[in-house]
Amino acid sequence: MAIVALIVAVLAAASTGYLWYRGQQRIADLDSRINTVEKGLQNNVQKVVMPKLSDMSDRIGKFSQRVDQLSQALDQRKQQIAQLQQTIEHVQSQNKQLSDQLGGDHSQFVEQRIALLLEAANQRLQVARDPQGAAQALSLADQAIKRSGDPELHPVRAQIADEMAALKALPNPDIEGMSLKLSNLIQQIPKLPVKSNVPSTYQPPQAGDQASGSNKTADNSQNNGDSMEFAGIKLAKKWHEFVNSVGNALSRMVTIRRANGTENAPALMAPDQAYFLVQNLQLQLRTARLALLNGNAQTYHDALSEARDWVQKYFDTSDSSVSAVLDDLSQLSHVKLSWQAPDLSGSLKTLRQIMARDRNSGSQASKSDQSGQSQSGQSQAGKPGTSKDKGATKGQGQSNTDATDSADTAGSS
Repeated sequence: MAIVALIVAVLAAASTGYLWYRGQQRIADLDSRINTVEKGLQNNVQKVVMPKLSDMSDRIGKFSQRVDQLSQALDQRKQQIAQLQQTIEHVQSQNKQLSDQLGGDHSQFVEQRIALLLEAANQRLQVARDPQGAAQALSLADQAIKRSGDPELHPVRAQIADEMAALKALPNPDIEGMSLKLSNLIQQIPKLPVKSNVPSTYQPPQAGDQASGSNKTADNSQNNGDSMEFAGIKLAKKWHEFVNSVGNALSRMVTIRRANGTENAPALMAPDQAYFLVQNLQLQLRTARLALLNGNAQTYHDALSEARDWVQKYFDTSDSSVSAVLDDLSQLSHVKLSWQAPDLSGSLKTLRQIMARDRNSGSQASKSDQSGQSQSGQSQAGKPGTSKDKGATKGQGQSNTDATDSADTAGSS
């Protein structure tokens, strides 16, 4: 039995050793596998993860720089906002000082500004006859009332709306465009063909031509009257010299104008003298242009009518350029310039009434305050003994209080 037990023990020890050896082999195999996995993980980390980590670190650095730049820009914005707030406060203080100097009240300052705009609107319409300028002044006054938010100015704003509607109903011709068209017509006049064959420029007659003509007449007469002599004096020659001198004197004193047919030319010079005709026609168009800019409707229409008549009488109306000029003159003459200016004083009168009422109410309030202060001063002056007693009692109480406070302070110290 002992041998069997020994054999069993040996077998158990052998199996145990074998099992331990197999376990050690497995452990070694697992360790090698773990080392292989760790090396693979390290390689993967170095090849894949580390570049990504470096890229992320670069991005984080760029983001941090961007954040720093944004923070600097934000600080600059904050400084600018602070400076702007200081500027706004400075402007507000200046506005307050200005309002105090003008009347001591912001509402009074706004009312005065609106009154100035309404006065400007009336002046632009009545004096300058400028409806557009008057409408702009009324629009500014309406915006000022809207910003003020004062309910007392609502009637003024209602009247401003009615006045702006009246201004919109007025004719609104294009004065600038009409002036430019007249200037273009003035430049086209010298290029227009006239009806008669006349020179394009004025050429006054030469004095030598007249003298040569008179000399030829005198020579012919002299040849015919050479035989007429008396006491050595050639009578025919002297007679012709006298006639020529009288004729020259009369030609300087008298001007003969020629007209086509029986019609008399209304221009300053005859129509066959193209130079003066063109100058006179340009003068009429310049007169119409100045009347247009000055708002003189009667002079404007008269000048255009006369210029149109001259073009029809003395220029070739079959030419296209002359027809175009006549069409332009007809269009310009039909423009309405005369209009009755509407009354814009209603809003200004209402505003002045409101301003006068505000001034009266303010003066009454100041007077009541002054009277109340004077009455209180008189009531205090009517009881001198009582006031003195009260003053003495108050002084004694104050001295007692001071003494008590000093004692408490000394005790606490």
